[in-house]
Amino acid sequence: SNNNKEIEKITNKVKTGTDVVKTLDSANDALNKGESPLVVLTKTADKILKQTKSANQNSQPKPQPQNQSEPQTQPQVAPPIVEKNPLVKTGKLEIQVENLSDSKALLKQKIRESNADLITENFSQTEGISKEYFTVKVPISSFDQLVNSASNLGEIKMKNTEAEGKDYVSGQMCDVEITLLQNENFADNPITKTETNGEKTDTFSDKSSNAFMKGFKVLGDGLLFLLPFWPIFLIGIVIWYFIDRNKKRKAREEFERQMMLNQQKTQYPTENQTSTENLQAEEKEENDEPDYSKYLPKN
Repeated sequence: SNNNKEIEKITNKVKTGTDVVKTLDSANDALNKGESPLVVLTKTADKILKQTKSANQNSQPKPQPQNQSEPQTQPQVAPPIVEKNPLVKTGKLEIQVENLSDSKALLKQKIRESNADLITENFSQTEGISKEYFTVKVPISSFDQLVNSASNLGEIKMKNTEAEGKDYVSGQMCDVEITLLQNENFADNPITKTETNGEKTDTFSDKSSNAFMKGFKVLGDGLLFLLPFWPIFLIGIVIWYFIDRNKKRKAREEFERQMMLNQQKTQYPTENQTSTENLQAEEKEENDEPDYSKYLPKN
C-alpha cells in the first residue's frame, strides 16, 4: 500500500544518514591518528557516494510482476425489452348543425382545447346539403373530451368509437373523423310537401298550414323590423300615460264641481225664485178671455 511505501522510504533515509555519520566519525579518527588528510578525504567521499547510491536504489519502487491478474469488470447485461401493445382509439362522428360556419369555429376551438392536431379539412355541397369534413389526431388522454364536445354541437346522425390494444400510453395519438352537415333546404322550408310522380300535390291542409306559418313569419319579420325603434315606442308610451292621466284628472275635477252645484241647488230650492213667475201667470189668464170687440158693428 502507499503507507508502507512511505515508511520504507523514511527508513532508508534514516539508515543512509546513520551510515554517513559513521563514515565521518571514522574519518575524524583517522585524522587524529596522523594519517594523510588527502587520503582520508578521498576514502570518505567514496564511501558517502556508495551509501547514497545504494539508498536511491532501495527507494525506487519495485516493478510489479507481469503475471499479476488485474480486476476485471463484469459486463452489464441489458434488461430484456418488453414489447407493449398500446391502447389506440378511433372515432367517427356525423353531426347535423343549424349553422355550419358557427359550428366549425366552435369545433376548432374544442380541438385546440384538447391539445389535438387538425390534419385535414374539406368542404363539399350537394343538393342543398353542405358538409365540412375534419380528420384530427388527439392524445388518448383527451380522446373522450373531444368526442363529447363535438357531440354537443348538434344532432348526432352517426357515432362510432373503437379501441385496440391494452397497454395505456399517455402520449399515444388517436384518430377522430368528424363530419358537420347542414341541410339548407330543410332550414328554409320547415314544412315539407308530399310529392307524387315527381309533381307536388298540395292539399287544403298543407296550404292552410303554409299560410299560417307565413303569417307567423310576416309577424316575426315585422317585430324584427320594429325592434330597433323601441326607444321611440317607449317615449310614446310615457307621453300617452301622462296625457291620459291629465284627462282623467280634469274629468274628475269637473265631476266634483257638478256634484257641488247639485248639492247647492238641493239646499236652497225656493229662495232664489222671483215674482216674475206670478206676473206671467196672471197675464196668461187675462189673455185666455175671448175678444168680443170683433162682433160689434162697424161705423
